[in-house]
Amino acid sequence: MFRLSGNVTLAKLDRTDQKDGLEDGFNTPAWIYNLTIGNPSIFNHFGFQINYRRQSSYLWQSSLATGTVPAYSTTDAQVQYNAQKNKLSIKLGGTNLLNSYYYSFIGCPSIGGFYYCTTTFSLF
Repeated sequence: MFRLSGNVTLAKLDRTDQKDGLEDGFNTPAWIYNLTIGNPSIFNHFGFQINYRRQSSYLWQSSLATGTVPAYSTTDAQVQYNAQKNKLSIKLGGTNLLNSYYYSFIGCPSIGGFYYCTTTFSLF
């Protein structure tokens, strides 16, 4: 069975004219969304999942630094094999598959790709 999911977040201050300190350091992108498609058993115990994430640019303000964090998008994916007989599961995947470096706030290190392989064996 294919699964399709997603979510959208809109974060915006309704009041910006009261000068109460909430305007400075709000540090949140206006738009963030995720789209995911997958199938845990597409054929012969093999499955997959793909996730696309996007975040809009926004103004970052702190005592360390102030500047615009650029918009970015990433793609995450994994393939999996689930053996029914011996309850073995193997997953191979990565986040930020294209290794497009981005940063999520001013003054932080850049984030690149992360790749993994996991093996799980269940006794029960």
